[in-house]
Amino acid sequence: CIACHKRDDYGGPSKALLPHLKSTQAGLGDHAGIPPELTGAGAKLKAAWMHKALFDGESSRPYMLTRMPGFGESNLGFLPGLLAAADVMEPVAFPEPGRRERGSIRSAGHKLVGDKGLNCVACHVFKGKAAPGFQGMDLLSAYERLQPSWFYRFMLDPAKYRPGIVMPNYWADGKGTRAEILDGDADAQVRAIWHYLSYGQGAPMPSGIQNPGTNLEVG
Repeated sequence: CIACHKRDDYGGPSKALLPHLKSTQAGLGDHAGIPPELTGAGAKLKAAWMHKALFDGESSRPYMLTRMPGFGESNLGFLPGLLAAADVMEPVAFPEPGRRERGSIRSAGHKLVGDKGLNCVACHVFKGKAAPGFQGMDLLSAYERLQPSWFYRFMLDPAKYRPGIVMPNYWADGKGTRAEILDGDADAQVRAIWHYLSYGQGAPMPSGIQNPGTNLEVG
């Protein structure tokens, strides 16, 4: 694995291999072509997603042209469990919103993702629809792939977990740049985005996505 993936201070692609790790989204930096680090992978990824990535050929980075070989579940079926046991992260509570709160929390997350909020859709695909700029990972894959505690920590400090990432920090000093949404509370905003993404394909389209929609003409 460490011929292509780095884990802690071990491995990673050699200089001779780097020119062959190509991407359709060079503007995303090295992360667009170099396979993701395995540091903390067990705390980052859900077991079901690791299974899909290892044995079903699933990929969340279609812009990365290098593909991982299939080693077979009979050979590596134990690996997701070992990574989860090796990488333990202190959990962050994500309480399920009450019935009365769900609508407002989902609406806040919906707004934050769109161009009236943090404008995540400027650089991320959403539900298969292209972004106007970079074509970063589809936002809707986050809930399926990521552990909520890792998502929470990553959102508050992206560069700590992926040095060199082009994604900015929207919650410097624990205060959101969009103070009018949930009073700018960082915890509340990150949880709202997670709750919104949890709706999967049922999540309403955020503002800023180019969607032709359906027109009903009365004649």
